[in-house]
Amino acid sequence: MSQLPQSGQLQVFQSLISSRRRYIQNLPIQPDRIGVPLVYPTIVDLREDGDESILTYPTVAAKRQPKRVLDLLRQQKVKSPFRLPDPRIKRSPNAPAEGWAAYHLPRSGELEVAYVGGDIPFQPLGTTAGWMLSPMIDDETCILGHWQYWKEIQEAGTLLNTSIPRIVFESKPHPKVMGMLHYCLDMITPAWRVNTQQKWNAVRYLIDWILWSLGHCSVPDFPTDLWDGGVHDRLFQVFDVSYLLLWPYDHLGALLEELSDESYRVPPQISMEVAEREVKSLFPYRNGDYRDQLLVDPETGTGRILMTASNYSFELLGLNTDALLSKVAIINLYLFAPWGVFPFEFLQHDLDSAELQACLGRTLSVVKRKQLNADYFSATEPALDGDRYQPIQLRQRRTTKSLADLGLNVKKAPQIMPTQRMEAPVLPGLPGGPPLPSPQDLPGLSLRSITPASGSKSSNSQNQNRLLPQGDDEQS
Repeated sequence: MSQLPQSGQLQVFQSLISSRRRYIQNLPIQPDRIGVPLVYPTIVDLREDGDESILTYPTVAAKRQPKRVLDLLRQQKVKSPFRLPDPRIKRSPNAPAEGWAAYHLPRSGELEVAYVGGDIPFQPLGTTAGWMLSPMIDDETCILGHWQYWKEIQEAGTLLNTSIPRIVFESKPHPKVMGMLHYCLDMITPAWRVNTQQKWNAVRYLIDWILWSLGHCSVPDFPTDLWDGGVHDRLFQVFDVSYLLLWPYDHLGALLEELSDESYRVPPQISMEVAEREVKSLFPYRNGDYRDQLLVDPETGTGRILMTASNYSFELLGLNTDALLSKVAIINLYLFAPWGVFPFEFLQHDLDSAELQACLGRTLSVVKRKQLNADYFSATEPALDGDRYQPIQLRQRRTTKSLADLGLNVKKAPQIMPTQRMEAPVLPGLPGGPPLPSPQDLPGLSLRSITPASGSKSSNSQNQNRLLPQGDDEQS
């Protein structure tokens, strides 16, 4: 099949970069409380009968917990039943907050949860967009550490000589996490188990509710409750983001795959093991520093390649033709790749034409492997509301007319995804692969690493001049 000419590829890539810059200039709700101690109200009983109590406000500063502590927490989560919502707790954004829960510490020493009705003597969570961001960051800081690392790089304004904390992703979804997500759907409507329309209404509400709670621009308004008006009050109490972090995996993507049916057919997503192998083929050198190298993943689905790539690179960009899958990918970036949702401004380069071509040679290797002989950018074009889903850029299939305008064969429309995945090519310069091209073979191309524009903070000189392996170039 014909492909876009090289000039067309550059134009497409420049469009991707421009869209990314617009997103950075209008970032969603900022994470401004990383490392700030959170206040957890505690009721301490003064007498054995519990008739007289005192309310305290201890502060807890999140810090990375050792493995043994996290293992104990996982055991506790597995054994504990899911929390029942208390009807006295109300958090509607359109009404005053009512009721609250606190840790209860009687003289017996058995820590439990106490529910209190009436006025709330502190600033309540759950009433505004983005309310979940700070608690989620606290949990992630204790469990994984990517958000704390993001803060250190953001404050330094340059790449530090410390590697990205590695997340070891699960190879399959954990039953307890899937049970928690099913329980959340039950809190929306039990009818999701027997009615297809109710099922997908509930799933879409849950995903939109999480994005609104995290403060992402794809869901700026409070999601519409199609049921009894109390869904938010219940989800506020039963949705526990720590489950998703304690067993890192694409659990929401697994939920979509599990519920896939004739009314909404979810494309099969790449397994985490295959995603890890593909990412390692792009970043093959064990001691290589790839943190400022841009990875573009066409038809990223629920973002599993971006999740695994977050262990190597800060510059992550996904493309999709499905809005619901894009939303799940965004949630996964919030959980596991904060630099995907909040890119570092000092790494956003003003790319000239030569640098674009060099960068294009790397990123299009992902396109070639995933799309076989079809050119993804010939088959798709930017969606009208695509910028809403940044850092996942939403695209749509080209019409027959737009394909004809590109001079492509319209008798057989290009496929968005292959029916079977192609083996990853051997990178140039590695055993069994072609030799690295010489500068004479690449007239007009710059093989130096892409550097920040003048006036921006730069990384150390070792990062500035290193030559990283290039992927297969797309042929025009």
